[in-house]
Amino acid sequence: MAEQSLDQGRVQRLKADNNLRVFSGDGNSIFWELVKGAPLPIGETDEVVTVDVKRVIRWVGSLHGKCGLRVTELPLSSLDPDSSHAFDPLNAAVASPGGNSMKVELTSDDVIARISDSEVDGSTGDVFEVPESMATFLSLKGWGNVQSM
Repeated sequence: MAEQSLDQGRVQRLKADNNLRVFSGDGNSIFWELVKGAPLPIGETDEVVTVDVKRVIRWVGSLHGKCGLRVTELPLSSLDPDSSHAFDPLNAAVASPGGNSMKVELTSDDVIARISDSEVDGSTGDVFEVPESMATFLSLKGWGNVQSM
């Protein structure tokens, strides 16, 4: 796709096709830079998120309040799932890897979850001893209650 984005004839045809709105318009220069693999400018604002008071802008390093995972930078080179440094959010975004173990009782049926090397597969009433990161995740998702600390 990156090589094809350098062909100006192809780019002009895509921009001219109104059915492909993502390619057209003056505000899509960032899209074309992303396709080419160029680094994006830092500090760009997601205007849709910014004007929507129901959304929260998440800063790198902050925690997501509904799952407890850390907001993590995602290098463009990590998007290839077959590369040796592919991005794995369930490892890279864990806020407290390791740490203390906690007992969690599941409060939902058919729960399947993985955080780092910890996996849970169970239903209501099952009790697991899991790392803090998994206990936080299950609790925030409403799938479990911490039994001990």
